[in-house]
Amino acid sequence: MDTERLYAREITTEDLDALYEIYSYPEITRYMENLYEDREKEEEFTRNYIKCMYQFYGYGIWVVCLKENDRIIGRAGISNRTIDGELSLEIGYLIDVRYQNQGYASEIVDEILRFAKERLYIDEIRCAVTHENWVSVHLAEKFGFEYEFETGEFIFYKKKLG
Repeated sequence: MDTERLYAREITTEDLDALYEIYSYPEITRYMENLYEDREKEEEFTRNYIKCMYQFYGYGIWVVCLKENDRIIGRAGISNRTIDGELSLEIGYLIDVRYQNQGYASEIVDEILRFAKERLYIDEIRCAVTHENWVSVHLAEKFGFEYEFETGEFIFYKKKLG
């Protein structure tokens, strides 16, 4: 996937140093799970993820890179998730705190939604946002996601793509 300033590609185990650096900021893990503390476990998880997600489904969570220098600045993509007892496709993203507030999240989310509709022929997609993550709540609403329901931890949104 390409945008004006970014590209997204499948993750490799060689990307883990950059991801551990991104995840070292407490602001990142405030709203999502951290990487495995044990590097070997994370490498094993990543190898299995590559084998199972990308090859089987044709989508997944990709690394997001700056075109100007190939620097990894985050992750974004589509995951399989059971929401309210139903298997759903969920969009997710994270941008390195050093690159936030520059429009990168909007840019990559817009491209993922286009990819989901035009290449995967997905009719609807969801997102789950923690209650305190108002930036992501705003982003979901900006892209036309509609409130679905909430739990103690998450607000769930849905967007029709077709």
